[in-house]
Amino acid sequence: MPVHDLMSSMSSLATRLRAALAQPWTRRAAATARAELRVRTWLVRAVEDLRRLGFFAGDADLTAAELAAQIQADYLAESGRPLAEARAHTDLLLAKQDPSRVWCQRSSDSRTANSYAEVLRSWAEISRGAFDPVFIEERQASPRGPITVKFVHGGHDVALHPNGARSTLDLTILGPINHLIAATGIWFAVHEPCDDEVVVIAVTNTEFEQLTRQRGWRLRAP
Repeated sequence: MPVHDLMSSMSSLATRLRAALAQPWTRRAAATARAELRVRTWLVRAVEDLRRLGFFAGDADLTAAELAAQIQADYLAESGRPLAEARAHTDLLLAKQDPSRVWCQRSSDSRTANSYAEVLRSWAEISRGAFDPVFIEERQASPRGPITVKFVHGGHDVALHPNGARSTLDLTILGPINHLIAATGIWFAVHEPCDDEVVVIAVTNTEFEQLTRQRGWRLRAP
């Protein structure tokens, strides 16, 4: 093909391509693709950052990209919407996909019989070995209290007295629990309610600083 004809053909192709990109559906598709790429990039980076803080240790066989894709698919199937960077508390929503590190419960859930015995076991599971209560007993004298929760920790008898007048869990018992495990360097922090859920996580002081100052988590001591 003569050079002149080749140049003319390329010019025509470029013109057709510009025209195609100018079509509304093409622009929308390109914008959607760019948005999806931004979310995937953010999600992979967030997974990498959280892994450095000890999250998702049970998924060490997956790359950050593979784990991010799995988390996104699971969250979409469960909630009907994808994780998106701009949504409030998204970083926390991502971390909640690791139940070995994060405990959560709807803040409106009513307390039931043996609620404290069950929650102590759950907190033990996310404590990375710092909290290990055994022989847990929960007793309540009447529907409105008082409540006594007894257990053995580190060979010592412990008794907690949550507020029995509350219809929901009394998270202030995390205070004396933190005192019990202080020597481990790990303590339980509470996140402000997120999507009507109470969130508890076991952290070191360094992790607390990184999560609050660098990642914007709203954690506090109980």
